[in-house]
Amino acid sequence: MNKRILGAICLIASFFNTALAQGLQLDTILLLNSQKVYGKVIDTTKNLVKYQYIGKKGKQFESGIETERVFSIKYADGKESLLYSPDSTNDEEFSVEDMRYFIKGQQDAYEHYKTKKSFYTGIGMGLVGTYVVTPMVILSPVVPGIYSFVNGSRWMKIKKMKGATAEDLTKDTYLMGYTKVVRNKRIQSSLKGSAIGLAVGITTMYIFRDQRIGLFD
Repeated sequence: MNKRILGAICLIASFFNTALAQGLQLDTILLLNSQKVYGKVIDTTKNLVKYQYIGKKGKQFESGIETERVFSIKYADGKESLLYSPDSTNDEEFSVEDMRYFIKGQQDAYEHYKTKKSFYTGIGMGLVGTYVVTPMVILSPVVPGIYSFVNGSRWMKIKKMKGATAEDLTKDTYLMGYTKVVRNKRIQSSLKGSAIGLAVGITTMYIFRDQRIGLFD
């Protein structure tokens, strides 16, 4: 067997053995946008968090994330290293506690808030937009576009914030994080539904138009 291949296999096996020894718990890099990245952190200098991870087919890779995007690193042994450091001279920056609640609000919204209503209403608005502006098809996205904007802008009711605790709901930054994600999810779902509605509406409009033309040929 080629020595390089054998060496690679040994390296991968060593990495997996380390993970198994730690109960399959790798380090967790928590980003300010609430996303989590799992891997083995190997360096946190030079404004970059470098980590190793196993990709598909068991191949080992190395990557990095800018430190300014990272809130904290929770190591496999349970220890946390806080990388977020607010500027004390800037009153608009969140404190460490406020940022924790902001991130938690985003996480809860990603996990619990569903957007089926926005999606299906978007389909309806796409269909409506097709026929309202007929025969000026080029303007058909106007109606669903306005709906998506309005849907994303409307306020999120506190009583509908699933996953939130009573304490969470008393924190302004938690509410900010939750509503930020909700608005983005509403807009994205509305646009996806609208695109489907427009496609269906325009297609059927041209089919029926061709049929009407065929009747008079």
